[in-house]
Amino acid sequence: SQFLSGSASLVARPMEDGTIQVALDLSKAGLTIKDLGITKAVGVAGEAQAAIKLTGDVAEVSQIDIGFGDVRLKGGIDFDLKKGLQGAEFTTFRLSPDDDAQLALAPVKDGYEIKLRGNQLDLKPMLQRFFSLSGDSTGGPQATAINQTIVVDAELKRALGFYKTTAFNVDLDLALRGADLQRVSLQANLGGDRSVSVTTNKTPDGKVMSVAFNDLGTLLRLMNIYPNVEGGEGSLVVQTIDDEKIDKGQFALRRFAFVNEQNVGKILGNHQESRAMISRSNKLEFRSGEVNFVRRKDRVEITDAVLAGDTVGGTARGFIYTDNRQYDLTGTYVPLFGLNNAFAKLLGPLAGRDGEGLFGVTFAIRGALDKPDFKINPMSALVPGAFRRMFEYRAKEIPRVE
Repeated sequence: SQFLSGSASLVARPMEDGTIQVALDLSKAGLTIKDLGITKAVGVAGEAQAAIKLTGDVAEVSQIDIGFGDVRLKGGIDFDLKKGLQGAEFTTFRLSPDDDAQLALAPVKDGYEIKLRGNQLDLKPMLQRFFSLSGDSTGGPQATAINQTIVVDAELKRALGFYKTTAFNVDLDLALRGADLQRVSLQANLGGDRSVSVTTNKTPDGKVMSVAFNDLGTLLRLMNIYPNVEGGEGSLVVQTIDDEKIDKGQFALRRFAFVNEQNVGKILGNHQESRAMISRSNKLEFRSGEVNFVRRKDRVEITDAVLAGDTVGGTARGFIYTDNRQYDLTGTYVPLFGLNNAFAKLLGPLAGRDGEGLFGVTFAIRGALDKPDFKINPMSALVPGAFRRMFEYRAKEIPRVE
């Protein structure tokens, strides 16, 4: 099945009270529950024990004790042979060595509610599933149970992320149906005065999701999305329009920097002054950034993106194809941003589009999400403003999947 592979050895012993004690050797069995980040390969030692009592069509499975690798689950399950799973409670829910959490599951309309409580839970296995660029991710949260409703009620004192980051006092209320995020309310502290909050509200056309944060860098590292952002306070607002089957979003960011980023050097190309400036501080700082986008079933279209800093800036537009896992983005890097745009204001239309300055270098980002190819056109640095468009790269939109 999609969860199990291989074989298992089973020993069952009937007891005088009508229960059956069961023990399984899982060494030759494989188990994969992607949404929980649980994976056990065939050949890895593991075992399971339980007591099963059947009353009519209801099977009560108690004294469950499952262990392999770092995973340990202890609890019980009630299962109706006709109606399916009726409930589960695990007083020990451990996916990683230092986890200290409990999980309960109960049926709700068209799905299940998961209640999670604990002092500590390592989120890396689950985050790797949802946000990795390596190909294991679905491109966003998606329940393994196809088209079922999943409601999550989680309260965790500590949630461990990547790059030794921790979210404290996590309070999450989430409802998901398949790939449709129906509602979410999240409050979490990222250490000190750093925090993140997420809310959703109904609108006449669908819903709107608002995200507020004051340290984007820590948030991106926690989720293992991108490690090289420092600081960053801002917001993300996404409006879902049900009839059009699209999401329209605006991402605004202030006071942030890219650090230790080798790809920045590729975009800068032969602009020696900018390369020297960045090498001295190993940091590319910005005052503000703004991205407007439209998300469809198979892609995200960047309709307009602008970065502004005291020394550098730039623009970008194009597509991120989530189904094909490909970039097709183009843009212009603007060195000496403040001075450049001062000249642009003096020269008016001759300087080209807003935010691109009198002089700039055009670039393209194409290829796989986890290993994109960066290209620059050095000829674009030799022509001013409006004439630079002759040297721009062009994003080519592929047919949509509706």
